[in-house]
Amino acid sequence: MRVELSAALCFLVLLGFAPPVEASETYKIDKGHTSVIFKVRHMNLANFYGRFNETEGQIIYDAANPSGSSIEFQIKSETIDTNSEKRNKSLKGPDYLNVKQFPFIVFRSKSVKAKGADLEVSGEMTLLGVTRPLTVVIKKIGEGDDPWGGYRIGFETRFSFLRSDFGMKYNLKGLGDEIHTIVSIEGIKK
Repeated sequence: MRVELSAALCFLVLLGFAPPVEASETYKIDKGHTSVIFKVRHMNLANFYGRFNETEGQIIYDAANPSGSSIEFQIKSETIDTNSEKRNKSLKGPDYLNVKQFPFIVFRSKSVKAKGADLEVSGEMTLLGVTRPLTVVIKKIGEGDDPWGGYRIGFETRFSFLRSDFGMKYNLKGLGDEIHTIVSIEGIKK
């Protein structure tokens, strides 16, 4: 009986009637190996860099069918780090990030499509309670087994946005409007 059933399944597979195989994989964002770095112009004289130290979220990745992929990514806004406690306190306040009222900066994808070897991800970014469309190109950096028996994947994107588009208009002459951002994500397969 088993031989007949196996032969029948092999025959159906050869004819293209195989049951669908789930190709997408879900990855949890690894906070310890994910980086969010930003650059902004200071007094139109020099570029200034900072980072956020805590993130969370997940990636659903389908290499065979990129449209089956998605990402949800959150940055804990109070973890802004500019190497100055005084400046960090100012940036966390109501003139800039207003972290008490808006504890997260959020990106949620709406669509993903292949763009050559990369992925074009369109979605929405929410900052200070304002949600705006954002499309980014994401490069897959690599994937593979980790030393602890897990499986990981890495992506990176670079993009810019205007802080004034999200209502952050304080001190636009002293601190530039355009924010250049690098997000490098490492995910652990669930």
